[in-house]
Amino acid sequence: MERWYVEHLEAYAEATKWTLEQVYLPRDQRAPDNFLQALEQNRVGDFTWSEHSRFPRYLQNQDMEAIAARFGQHVADAVAEASANSWFGPVLSPHGSHYLRVVAEKSGEVPDFEKLSGYIERDWREAQMERAVDRALTSLREQYSVRQVD
Repeated sequence: MERWYVEHLEAYAEATKWTLEQVYLPRDQRAPDNFLQALEQNRVGDFTWSEHSRFPRYLQNQDMEAIAARFGQHVADAVAEASANSWFGPVLSPHGSHYLRVVAEKSGEVPDFEKLSGYIERDWREAQMERAVDRALTSLREQYSVRQVD
């Protein structure tokens, strides 16, 4: 079973998680000129942005599924392609504009075999049963021929 585990490590890996900083602007609020540059240089001055419970300033340890659920798949895709510590945006959502920065990205770890042995055994047994069924069906198909009669 350890061989099965090694051959299927990606199935047991935890999801990559991101920590994000964001500035959210509702649809009726326009960003000032050169806003991305101001964010990059930490020079937003007197500009105030909206606080929103769904779109907090910091999001910690979010996987792609959580990011997509909160913002939409297109935002999750943009986060996955973003360079660390660089602001990007605006990324539009039905709620407004989002300017985001990837603060940290933590690749998913693969837990030790011992921690997952019960799951690994279940998956291995299931795969063995599927292979046995496939072999049996192949054998049965070889015994018969199907002809179409008009």
